[in-house]
Amino acid sequence: MFDFVKLFALIINGLRMADDRVIVFQNAVKKALSVLDPAFCVAYANAPASARFHQNYEGGLLEHCYIMGMWLYSRSTECGGTIDLTVNECARIAMYHDLCKVGLYSRGKDGAFHADKEKYQHHALLSVQHCNELGIILSQKEKVAILLHMAGGWWNAEDEAALTTSDRKWLANNIGIISAVQWADMKAC
Repeated sequence: MFDFVKLFALIINGLRMADDRVIVFQNAVKKALSVLDPAFCVAYANAPASARFHQNYEGGLLEHCYIMGMWLYSRSTECGGTIDLTVNECARIAMYHDLCKVGLYSRGKDGAFHADKEKYQHHALLSVQHCNELGIILSQKEKVAILLHMAGGWWNAEDEAALTTSDRKWLANNIGIISAVQWADMKAC
């Protein structure tokens, strides 16, 4: 499935966390990924995170998501931070936030990865939809965090339309979580 030993050695960008916290997070990642089909896991493990910007190499998506989750977890109340997220929520948000990128990229004749720009512009919404298609049931907190992880960047009317009235009420009281998700996503680049 995944080379967890290699993956878990990838703690970069200055993030330092106590060993016991790293192990707790690793277990949450394993749990989040255990619901995925093995063939899908292979595709996930080999996908780039981006065509032009960050981790644009095989395995880059998994690396990006894992590092994002570590940064997010470091800000959680479980790690002494102020963001009301459990370790499992941190892992699920991080590991699923770019799920639609699995299979999105193809290697061109030039050797570089290329993606359908139209699909990429909707990748937050597509990732939530992909979770639904894979039978992953997201909590409201996870769904809204994934939908808004690109707000301000690639945010668009389709993403906004996916927010229910209930989601908007939740968001009004939890903007700090969304800010932390966006911050962690950028830190992982």
